[in-house]
Amino acid sequence: MEATRVCSNGAEAVDELKAHNRNSTDVAAFIANDIVTLKSSSQDIGAIIDVITSIAAQTNLLALNAAIEAARAGDAGRGFGVVAEEVRQLADQSSNAARDIARLITGIQQQVEQANSAILELQNNFQAQTDAVQKTGDAFAMIADSVNDIVKQIEQVNSSILRLEEGNMIINDSFRSLAASSEATTATTTNISLAAEEQSASTQQIVASISELHDLATELYESVRLFKT
Repeated sequence: MEATRVCSNGAEAVDELKAHNRNSTDVAAFIANDIVTLKSSSQDIGAIIDVITSIAAQTNLLALNAAIEAARAGDAGRGFGVVAEEVRQLADQSSNAARDIARLITGIQQQVEQANSAILELQNNFQAQTDAVQKTGDAFAMIADSVNDIVKQIEQVNSSILRLEEGNMIINDSFRSLAASSEATTATTTNISLAAEEQSASTQQIVASISELHDLATELYESVRLFKT
């Protein structure tokens, strides 16, 4: 039956969707953990850059003071002044590099925040999808329960039909016996015999109808059984 095939395919599709959804949820959780780690690492790097910037500023100030003192010392402090100037230039370069790195870290942190928001939204969508899949699975479970009830009812119908067939066979045999006995009796019993034959024909039609009903019930039972398997 087409409905049976569709329901069976639907149940298989739900199972596959559950498996894919579980895998996607696991991947999203893994990415979310990596983003949290990256965010923490970028914050640590930002803190280190702050320390480097502070040290560079202090070094620059010390180099400036050293250059002033070297200038006061005249020729004796000229060499020291050159060293102090080089130290100051290195401090400036370190400070500039630290600022560049800080800008890069800030950009990375912004991207991390955006990625984190996207992952959270994705996880929410996966959760909603999981809930929807679960509801669909529950619906198929309810359908399976209903099918079980239908199977039980069909079995009861089959049993009743079999008992009805047996009863009609007994009735048919009784009418035949009555018809056979009536052949040796009076004209009145002849009329009874004719009526018995008519009743026997009607009984045969009933038996045929019951047999057809039994075949239909059996076909329905087989269709439901195939759906269950």
